[in-house]
Amino acid sequence: EEIAALEPDLILFFETFEEPGTWELLSEIAPTVASSRPTFEMDWQDVTREIGIAVGRAEDADTLVADVEARIAEAAVDGEPSLAFAGVVSLDSLSVPKGEDDTARRLLRDLGFVEPPTYSEFGGDETAGAQELSTERLDLLDSDVLMLAFFDPSVRDDFEAQAVFQSVPAVADGRYLSVDLADIAPLRAPTPLALDHFIDEVVPRITDLLPE
Repeated sequence: EEIAALEPDLILFFETFEEPGTWELLSEIAPTVASSRPTFEMDWQDVTREIGIAVGRAEDADTLVADVEARIAEAAVDGEPSLAFAGVVSLDSLSVPKGEDDTARRLLRDLGFVEPPTYSEFGGDETAGAQELSTERLDLLDSDVLMLAFFDPSVRDDFEAQAVFQSVPAVADGRYLSVDLADIAPLRAPTPLALDHFIDEVVPRITDLLPE
C-alpha cells in the first residue's frame, strides 16, 4: 500500500530473497523489473547495468561501473593480507559468507584481501549467501584482521568478553575491527554509492590494523 501510494512509473525489484507472489503484487501497481537472479549471486556491475537498462541509461551505467572499478583498483591493498568478516547474530552464533561466488568474498578479493585458509573448514554447500557459525568455532575466523558487525549492538560487550573471543590471535594482538551493519552493507548488497563508502570509510580502518 505504501508503494502504491507513491504512484511509481517503474519499480525496480532487486531483492536478495523474494517472498512468493511479491513480483506479481508489485506488477499490479506499475511495470516491475526484477533482477535476473538473486542479488547475492550477482556482481554489483551486473546489478548496475541491469538498472541502467531498465531506466534507459545503459551508457551511463557502463561509465559508472568503469569509474567505480577504477576506484576499487586504486584502493586495493598490497601484500594479500587475510581478512575475515562475519555478522554476530547472538552470543552463540555468527553469520558468515559461504561459496566462492558470494558477493562479499568476490569484492574483498577485488580489494586485495585473501581469505584465511580455515574458510575451507566451514563445510556446507558452495552456493552464495550466508551460513551459521557457532561462536565456539571463532578460531576459524582468525586472520590478519577480523571484522565483525553486530546485528544487535546490545550484545557486543558480552560477546567481546567471552574467553573464546579473547583467545582469537587477531583479537589478542589488537587486529580486530567492530563495524556497524551499514559499514558492511556494501559487502552484502553492493552499489556504486555503497562501495564509495566502504572504500573511503572502512578500508582505511582495516589497513590501519594490518601487521607491519
